[in-house]
Amino acid sequence: NTKNTYTFTNSTAAQYWRLLANDNPSSSSWQVAEIEFLTAVKTNITLISNGFTAQAEAVEGRLCLFIEEISELVVNTNLLGYVSRDSGTTWSQVTLVNEGEYSTNKLVISGDASIVGQPSGTTMKYKIVTSGNPDLKIHGTSLSWK
Repeated sequence: NTKNTYTFTNSTAAQYWRLLANDNPSSSSWQVAEIEFLTAVKTNITLISNGFTAQAEAVEGRLCLFIEEISELVVNTNLLGYVSRDSGTTWSQVTLVNEGEYSTNKLVISGDASIVGQPSGTTMKYKIVTSGNPDLKIHGTSLSWK
């Protein structure tokens, strides 16, 4: 038996690995005695969108998130949303509500915030902030305003 050790480094944001092992039928069978995968430490995120130009100054922003809950989330505590009409200089917190599942462990989280008190502007942005290192996947976002 020959022991081979392979070390792989990941310089991308890839979260998944695939190990494909093929048996060579002309030789004896092989086996894998041990596989060890190490994961990075979870960290909090702050995700800020690009700007979207409104045709007129908005008075309310609506944020909608499509997320996959890996560990339990508490909306408005460890998952926060914000909207801005002045390109992110000023933020108003959205009161998020769990609207329910659209698939297994996949949730629609949405809410509104008044932005009438923000400085004038027509460049709309959203910001998503986590605290307490929740484990989640963001599958999509939507920002609308009126």
